[in-house]
Amino acid sequence: MHLSNLPKLTRLLAILLIAAPLFGVTSLRAVEGPIDLDRAIRIALDRNTDLQRQMNQVSLNQTTVDQARAQLYPDLNLSISPSERFGRTFDQTIGTIENQRSESLSLRASSNLNLFNGFADQSTLKSARLGLNASQEDLERTRQTVAYEAASRFFTLFATEELIQVEEEDIASQRQQLERIEAYWEQGTRARADVLQQEAALASAELRLVNAESSRDLAELRLKEILQINPLGEMEFTGPSLDNLTTERIDYRADQLFREALERRPDLKSQELQIAAAEEQIREARSGLLPKLNLSLGVGTSYSSLNQLSTFSDQLLDLNPDASIGLTLSIPIFDRARTKSSVERARVQVKNEQLALENLEQDVALAVQRALLDYQTALKRLEVTTAQQAAATEALAAMEARYDNGASTFVELSQSRAQQVDAAGSWIEAVYDVELARLAVEFQRSSDIRQTAVSQ
Repeated sequence: MHLSNLPKLTRLLAILLIAAPLFGVTSLRAVEGPIDLDRAIRIALDRNTDLQRQMNQVSLNQTTVDQARAQLYPDLNLSISPSERFGRTFDQTIGTIENQRSESLSLRASSNLNLFNGFADQSTLKSARLGLNASQEDLERTRQTVAYEAASRFFTLFATEELIQVEEEDIASQRQQLERIEAYWEQGTRARADVLQQEAALASAELRLVNAESSRDLAELRLKEILQINPLGEMEFTGPSLDNLTTERIDYRADQLFREALERRPDLKSQELQIAAAEEQIREARSGLLPKLNLSLGVGTSYSSLNQLSTFSDQLLDLNPDASIGLTLSIPIFDRARTKSSVERARVQVKNEQLALENLEQDVALAVQRALLDYQTALKRLEVTTAQQAAATEALAAMEARYDNGASTFVELSQSRAQQVDAAGSWIEAVYDVELARLAVEFQRSSDIRQTAVSQ
């Protein structure tokens, strides 16, 4: 069956399940004017939340890179310490204990620079950069996925539109046939049963139209979901006609497709970068085995009111300024196996990333082969349904002529019409299946889906 025959309650539940996540989204915006395929893809790329989250991840990784780069620079600290002291002291000039109040101020600027820490900072920076590049590749694959999903749902919507047209044409033919049968019955050349059977056939055609319209509504809702637009709003979608869809065979080769996928797929590149980043983390962990050398610099001055012989400026600028410079060498001797454990964990992480790459390559190979098989099957199905539609259309015309001449029964006519409607619907589905299968192949080998789909 080329049309869904879901019960009414099931269709309603399906609509609610699909639409429920959207009703809670307050950022849904209306779209003015007609939406063609190119605009639909652009809207999806602009609004898709998965894509926006991946963009945020890229921004976070850029922040990590900036932070790792900043670790290579010296720090600079300025401290200001004013204080006031109250107490009792012995005054030697008069030989008594007096209350005393003193004020002091201390100023100091210091800086520390790591001269060598086993290349840990360099490895951290390189690992962060590799992680940033990996997230950018993930962003590109997410962009491709969103564009592919939008294009697929767009074509699916217009496939249902074409199926509705088939059902509407069938209803018009059924009504004309009913009028002819009623005329034959009034003339006494046909039985009343033929009229009733034709009325039942017309009702069945109208039911199929209802189901087709329901399928169209579901397809439109799924398209609105990927476009992040208000599901309750009325939208005008304009798509290509059947005549504009490419149904010519493209001679894809499985080995070439797989080779192109390995070279071009952003998700594979991302995983390779993740492996390289994990390897840098091994080098970072090994830095715990090497000595560390830090340089420290400091300048400062102070003032105290107890020094009554010198003024505030003399103490700060002439008497009390000081400077210091120092080197600190730290040589690890025994760290309770902390470095060894860190290195081992980093090595395990590298192995896990390598296994993830192997799994991903296997998944890519299977996906490419599956997409190619689906495309080849769609082409064969199109070839069969084209012949089927032509034969069914010709057979229906002949059967109608025979029925009008009284040479066939209503059952034969009804069967012939059902075959013609099924053949027309199957052919339309086959045409769109070829296009969808072709898009799937291009998606698996990481082609520009927007350019590939809009070229139709």
